Amino acid sequence: MAIAKVRHNDICKDLLMKRKKMGELDANILTKFRIYAKKKKAKLFAEGYVDDDHEYWLRHYCGAWLRNKKPSRMDASNKRRRNCPVYKKKAKISKYKNMNASLWGFTHMMWNHYALADMRRKNPKRVMWKTRKELYLWLIKQLKKQGNRSAYRNRNGIYPYMTRIRSGNLTPKENFFNKNNLSIDRILSDKGYLEGNMVLCQRQQNKDKSAIHLYQTEDVVKLQRKATKIFLRNL
Repeated sequence: MAIAKVRHNDICKDLLMKRKKMGELDANILTKFRIYAKKKKAKLFAEGYVDDDHEYWLRHYCGAWLRNKKPSRMDASNKRRRNCPVYKKKAKISKYKNMNASLWGFTHMMWNHYALADMRRKNPKRVMWKTRKELYLWLIKQLKKQGNRSAYRNRNGIYPYMTRIRSGNLTPKENFFNKNNLSIDRILSDKGYLEGNMVLCQRQQNKDKSAIHLYQTEDVVKLQRKATKIFLRNL
């Protein structure tokens, strides 16, 4: 690296020497500073600044230029902190806590699974949502329609509430397969994620839809009949 040599006639020589003692002045920065300082000096004269006013504003702008070019110690500190395992763990827990606070935050992973991943499949599932906002609005509408309960009954014959729980202490896969979390189920498996063919249920109910107790089987058959009529009507 070229050595920065501050000349006797350099503009704001004292500021340059201060930067040099800090070890943050090289030949490249010095050359750029000289060009900037000469142009700023001429511009201030053209604007009518003379004597003390000219000296004051010249030092003001030159000092600001040197501060802006100085590497930030805070950036280096933040980088060390971001790479710290303890900080990463705390950041992950905080991230999931903020995402759980609202339905919009919870749709982040759902959108990746149902829409973005669908674009990369050889045989797409035909998702009707084009954006994450459309998915979010549909979820609000469907939750209101179902009263925040699952479309299928559990073993006790009750329509259970669905949760939106994700923990920063778990892996993304473990969070995704939370048994009681909200899940979107296709009523007719051969159709896509289309209007009239989707309900909300718990993830475990979605997984075991075809091989469980009588109550859920009755609900599934009932919804399948309804969905079939809707699709036949639209033909």
